[in-house]
Amino acid sequence: MSFRSRIKNIALTLPRFLGQGTASFLIKTGYLIRGSKTYVSSQGEKMKGGYYDRYKLYNFVAADQNLENAEILFLEFGVFQGDSIFHWLTINKNKQSFFWGFDTFVGLPEDWGRDKKGCYTNNGELPYTEDIRCGFKKGLFSDTLPGFDLSPYKGLKKIIHLDADLYSSTLFVLAELRNNINKDDIIILDDYFSPAKMDHEFKALEDFIKAYPMRFETVAKTNSQIVIKVI
Repeated sequence: MSFRSRIKNIALTLPRFLGQGTASFLIKTGYLIRGSKTYVSSQGEKMKGGYYDRYKLYNFVAADQNLENAEILFLEFGVFQGDSIFHWLTINKNKQSFFWGFDTFVGLPEDWGRDKKGCYTNNGELPYTEDIRCGFKKGLFSDTLPGFDLSPYKGLKKIIHLDADLYSSTLFVLAELRNNINKDDIIILDDYFSPAKMDHEFKALEDFIKAYPMRFETVAKTNSQIVIKVI
């Protein structure tokens, strides 16, 4: 019996002995491990086991990619109260940079695992900052992103921070931006390594690459996040 056939038989047998939920979790974990090996990083050991503190990760990426003083376009999808975008405002000092955050600001539009629709709401309020480089777009990505004019930012290196959690939201953003994702642009997926929720950001990136082939290299990865650069 071939190795492939043995794996298939195990996958079919596991639910009988472990229950459908446990079996599904283990099978998904296997795919996640396999998928994570796709993104080999020279910084893998440095990131290994940690940087649950996302701000340490952001600082590392900014220093590693020389982003502190570069002219950038920072696009964040899934803002919540603005903690991540505000941190990037402190990292990047270039007055010619631009920062845009996209969110409904009323929480998730659908359930995300155990997190129910409406979680992560900011009660409809936009986060406040006095930094004139930063602005926000309120609403579903499908309503706000298609009409967003990227032409004024042509030539700027982009950092695309994907923290929308949901498969549909993440895949929509990637597909909508596909013609504007260029060499050396950075993509951060905040909840990529999550076996319990790998039907979302993990699957969205995998499906995007299948539909719109692009070459990436890993800048850094943690127990939760992955940071990739277009090559």
